[in-house]
Amino acid sequence: MRRFQGLVALVVLLSLTACGATAASYNNRGNEKFEGGEYDAALDDYTSARLEEPDLPEPYYNGGNSFYRKGDLDKAQLQLNQSARRAAGDTAQQTHYNLGNTFFQQQNWAEAIEAYKEALRINPDDWDAKHNLELALRQQQQQQQQQDQQQG
Repeated sequence: MRRFQGLVALVVLLSLTACGATAASYNNRGNEKFEGGEYDAALDDYTSARLEEPDLPEPYYNGGNSFYRKGDLDKAQLQLNQSARRAAGDTAQQTHYNLGNTFFQQQNWAEAIEAYKEALRINPDDWDAKHNLELALRQQQQQQQQQDQQQG
């Protein structure tokens, strides 16, 4: 869950190669605002980037991260799902990892587990995803045990 901050630099590099000039500049401006904690202003730039290049995953990914930081997990999930539909490679892996974190915060263990598994399918060496998957599996098991005790 600690990787949200470190991913901004990766997204900047990806956006420079994947975006048109205007979309890239909006996305990069949004990333600068994100790094400064200006999440609402960053979201405005990510929206502008999406309007310029609707098929790019990075503005959705970055928007999801901004909503996550603001504590709006439902909107974070929506944005990250849009990124997942468009992304490949590292962006896809990071999107699924962050979806896992979003579901984890919502205590939606089954969805968190699936998102972490998908991140690991893309990058089996992601130790953070492995660790978070283990945590989500434990939480799901505890939840099931509590339900069984209440029913029994």
